[in-house]
Amino acid sequence: MIDDIISNAKEEANIILNDAKKQAKEIQQKGKDLADKEKQIILESRVKTIKEQEKQQIASLNLQARREILLKKEAEITKTFDLAKNELTNFNKKAEYDKILVSLIIEAGIAVDGGNLTVFLRKEDQNKIKDFTPIAKEVTKKTGNKCSLQLSKNTINTIGGVVLKTDDGSISINNTFEALLEQKYRIIRTNVANTLSNQ
Repeated sequence: MIDDIISNAKEEANIILNDAKKQAKEIQQKGKDLADKEKQIILESRVKTIKEQEKQQIASLNLQARREILLKKEAEITKTFDLAKNELTNFNKKAEYDKILVSLIIEAGIAVDGGNLTVFLRKEDQNKIKDFTPIAKEVTKKTGNKCSLQLSKNTINTIGGVVLKTDDGSISINNTFEALLEQKYRIIRTNVANTLSNQ
């Protein structure tokens, strides 16, 4: 009887032990699966972070490169416009300057749509145009509005060109070489910036 009890106890102990081993194995496997899953999530998160950092670095480098290109382009544009300004400084001594002066007055007159206008010139240019009547007629023809031009006794400080003002002074057109260069400079600079930003 004692042998039977001991035998039954051993058998039951073996069953319990086997169940415990089986449960331990299952728990171990679940733990491993969970750890693998967690490891995968961490790995994917790290890879994503690295990729985002790489994208940010590339974007930052691209932006820096564009800025450097823009600065170099701007330096070249500035240099070119400085050369143009130097050329224009001496242009007012050439024969063609008188024709250019007339065309700048006409252009400014058209821009304000004719009317009674006052012409401001450099001191050196005051005697270059003897009669403003033909110029006023040209502006009248182009705009369809009667135009009269009167030379101001006040002079302007410029390397060349003209300033036109309406009688009441409400509108002023600056057609000096400096103003025209500045206008062209802004247009070219904007075009260069737009071209670089679209690349």
